[in-house]
Amino acid sequence: MAVLVGQIAIGCFTLAVPLFFAWLLWSKRKTLHTRKVFDQVGFLYHGYRKPLEDSLTKEQEEWSGEEKRINKAADPDEEYLDSWPTYWYESIVMARKAIIVMVATLVKDPYFAVMASVGTIVIFLAIHQMIRPFRQTKFNTLASVGLLAVCMTQITSIFYFSAERQLLMQRSIAAGVESTS
Repeated sequence: MAVLVGQIAIGCFTLAVPLFFAWLLWSKRKTLHTRKVFDQVGFLYHGYRKPLEDSLTKEQEEWSGEEKRINKAADPDEEYLDSWPTYWYESIVMARKAIIVMVATLVKDPYFAVMASVGTIVIFLAIHQMIRPFRQTKFNTLASVGLLAVCMTQITSIFYFSAERQLLMQRSIAAGVESTS
């Protein structure tokens, strides 16, 4: 009973944190361009696409323009995407990490844990490819390559677990033959 309660608490907590930050960013979406909001929660959305700047105050325009100049000066040839905002995407990243940790801790069989992790990573890689959340293309590419590397590492570990299972089966068969003779 205590294990079940613990698992439910872990599940609720790991989902509550990303949902809380998604709600927080959504509630502040109209003021994300202000210096005050950036100082409070900028670490959650800096680098992702922000809402379109349609009704900014003079202070917001100045600060937002300064940030654009800094970004363009860092890499003037880079493509900047101006489609729908993705300031909330860090919540997706948090959820991905939480789900991977939950799978690793709650699934007892290593083979099935790896398979579930690969499935989870593939789903989140597809989400990342559809959304392409970063303003700069190179960061979208880098994140995709990173997810692919994790996926390939997990697939390689499947081969390891498969070989380990075959070795255990061969030993148990050999032990069974010895005991009958």
